[in-house]
Amino acid sequence: MNCLLVATEGRGVIIDCGVTFPDKDEGVDVYHPSFEALRAWDGKIEALVLTHGHEDHLGAVQYFLESFDVPVYAPRYARAQLLHRWEELGGDPPEIRLFSAGRSFGVGPFEIEAYRVHHSAPDAHGLVIRGPFGRMIHTGDFKVEARPSSDFDWAIVDRAADEGVDLLLSDSTNVEVDGRSGSELDAAESLAELVAAQKGRVVVALFGSNVARMGSTIEAARRAGRKVLLLGRSVETHARLGLECEELDAFSDVRISGEEAMRLPRHRVLAIATGTQGEKLAALPRIALGTHPDIDLAAGDTVIFSSRIIPGAERAVFEVMSRLQRRGIHVIDRKDDPFVHVSGHASKDELRLFLERVRPRAFIPVHGTRRHMEKHAKLAREVGVREVKVIENGTEVELRDGLIHVVREHPTGRVARHRGLVVPPHLLRERERLGELGIVIAAIPVDRRERVTGPCTVGFRGALFEGDPDDVLDELESFLDRTLRGAQGIEVIEDEARRAMKRFFRGRRPTSPVVHAMAVEI
Repeated sequence: MNCLLVATEGRGVIIDCGVTFPDKDEGVDVYHPSFEALRAWDGKIEALVLTHGHEDHLGAVQYFLESFDVPVYAPRYARAQLLHRWEELGGDPPEIRLFSAGRSFGVGPFEIEAYRVHHSAPDAHGLVIRGPFGRMIHTGDFKVEARPSSDFDWAIVDRAADEGVDLLLSDSTNVEVDGRSGSELDAAESLAELVAAQKGRVVVALFGSNVARMGSTIEAARRAGRKVLLLGRSVETHARLGLECEELDAFSDVRISGEEAMRLPRHRVLAIATGTQGEKLAALPRIALGTHPDIDLAAGDTVIFSSRIIPGAERAVFEVMSRLQRRGIHVIDRKDDPFVHVSGHASKDELRLFLERVRPRAFIPVHGTRRHMEKHAKLAREVGVREVKVIENGTEVELRDGLIHVVREHPTGRVARHRGLVVPPHLLRERERLGELGIVIAAIPVDRRERVTGPCTVGFRGALFEGDPDDVLDELESFLDRTLRGAQGIEVIEDEARRAMKRFFRGRRPTSPVVHAMAVEI
């Protein structure tokens, strides 16, 4: 959920505005940062600047713009993503101003120059930000490929370094990984060899936003004499945007539909699928279950995971792998071939290289857990950066006279959304309790004078009882009938019924369920 305010003289820019995804099923699509601290800030937000199009960097733009009427600056691919999103949402798109590497643009008191970096998303950039305070660099997400698969604008970085960088903020995600992160060229070669060696149908599972990897997979299919089937909304969307933004070469010569795929010999088909994290509704889990309408795998076919497992998704991914393997389908991942996937984030040697090349006077690590940022801070000190500060969400710091001073802590939090609507915290707590404890519901018949007029009826969902549930509910109904005898007034009856149900279950095993009572006029 990247979202950073950089301000000087009471005027600021927001760098990135992303979402994160729930790690359990609670009726939430995404979480985004709470913007309360920004609403309370007495300065002026001039713009939102996006470094690239990954969801943890631009997924919350639509929610941010509900509160802040500011222009959005974005590189070409991220801009195309936002415009596509607004097509789906309907309504007029926001003002999205295009920027490109090496051409500075002014935002309030800032002069911002973007530079291209290597990353797993297309058209990713870092930012050189100049202002009254001097110069700072924000790397965004990046890596430094030893075998470059795309451009990295070192000339812009080096020029800023020669001018003097007062503050560097740098990606810390892979600081614990020794060596280099690997190149997309390595992944392309690995995929080409693996695809060529397979005899049956092949499915390559990848992140849809990794357009370069999608292009490498398509080329591997072409070389092996296979046709390409796209499976999953994310893959379809990024294929379209990749073609529009010229980040993906045309592949109409090898693209086929599901109907065509089912008619071709098995060794002529390669599918590119979403679902690398085991997401229930994505293409790959449905393939593993044998329920996908456009492709069916059999013993001897192969699934290649050209991806990493995001922490928290291990169980779901391993279940998908197990289902495939039970059916005799070959599964290949990074453990089998380390170059079937390469990271989009700089490893330790690349982070050291960047620090040594930029020579910042002060340094703040960003992107990652506290552990990652502490490790990156240690690395910065090792290469000679004297002023280093590790901060976390909500911390406001000021760069003054070359030193980083902690000013104050702001309240932070995250906002849950389901189909665009806010899910309040109390609803999330209720859902968690319902999922853990189940619910018992009492229906109490009342007449027009709001008096109890007959026996109660009790039902339950998901609750666990010691003993026969029917016996427990019969006992509860009798207890409620005795307790509510003579009660009058709908609110009084419902409140007394809830209290009585809580008393009934108190002390019983295993745990008291959630209770609800409603008066029903007969």
